[in-house]
Amino acid sequence: MTTVLLVRHGLTATTGQVLTGWTPGVGLDDRGRAQARTLGARIAPVSLAAIVTSPLDRCRQTVAELIAAADSSPAADAVLAKTAEYLGVGIGSLINLFNPERVILGGWAGLLLGGRLLPAIRESARRNSLRHLFAAASIELGQVGPEAVTYGAATLPMEDFLNGASRPPLGNRRASIGLQS
Repeated sequence: MTTVLLVRHGLTATTGQVLTGWTPGVGLDDRGRAQARTLGARIAPVSLAAIVTSPLDRCRQTVAELIAAADSSPAADAVLAKTAEYLGVGIGSLINLFNPERVILGGWAGLLLGGRLLPAIRESARRNSLRHLFAAASIELGQVGPEAVTYGAATLPMEDFLNGASRPPLGNRRASIGLQS
């Protein structure tokens, strides 16, 4: 049986005063960091298969506190080790299929997990890829930071604009795939 823990981020300076929604740059305050540390200690004995978070600062900071609990928790450390192993298996498969020069781990996950897990990810990728292909590839942490997805998404309309392409209006796209407006 699978158990899912749905965790809301810790408190911010604006909690109870302003509904911040998707406003970027709203991080945890001291109370929120304390809440996240307390939660990390409480769930440390729980065997987690995965940790998923939104890209919001306060959510990433909450998860960072949970990950920090892995330093003192064998159960949390085991989850991170399994995460590195599975990610390495996937990257090894990508290396075998596409023979890339470089694989970059970016965004919030790269920032939060990359420094700690990169050696284990590389080792797992080495074990799960062809020797000569792995030797020609590098696995690195991205330098763009948590905004990597935003920058990538912003390039799509710019690419269309620079190439003189235009996308059909949403109504036409919906009709072309059988959806009704």
